[in-house]
Amino acid sequence: MANSLSILLAFALIVCSWLQVEVEAQVPQSFNYQAVCRNTNGAPILNQSVNFQIEILQGSITGAVVYAETQLDTTSAFGVSTLEIGKGTPVTNTFAGINWGNTPTFISISFDPSGGSNFTALGTHELLSVPYALRSGNALPIGTTTNEILYWNGSAWTTLPPGNSGHSLTLCGGILIWTQGGICP
Repeated sequence: MANSLSILLAFALIVCSWLQVEVEAQVPQSFNYQAVCRNTNGAPILNQSVNFQIEILQGSITGAVVYAETQLDTTSAFGVSTLEIGKGTPVTNTFAGINWGNTPTFISISFDPSGGSNFTALGTHELLSVPYALRSGNALPIGTTTNEILYWNGSAWTTLPPGNSGHSLTLCGGILIWTQGGICP
């Protein structure tokens, strides 16, 4: 029974470790932004090229620019422009290089309705929860050795080095250890 439990536990940990890696790999390096583009008279700009400049600032509403990009887009028949911030043309730094753990973080949007680079500032607003999912992409510890196991010990993420050939992963006194034949020391 102890050997079966050890094998089942080891399989569950391997599957959980694999799932964790898959989740980390799927964190998109962008987030959505949508706006209705209007001319100076307030009428929607329909089916026309428009250009945006996006800046990510940290520290305060006038803080340091940690990333900037431009994005050329064509508005819809309703004047809507949909952007994936992080997938534009970088101007300053890289999107992947943003440390989303530093707070507060702000987004500043500027716009050229003619599609050029004569940008007019539209405003700066604090980012709240949406892009902080990007922080989760690097919040968990990352392994350093092939075949090591990452598990939650009840209070912290812990790594268990790879075992030796013929050893079993066994739960002894609430702690995962490698044993010979599944027998706790």
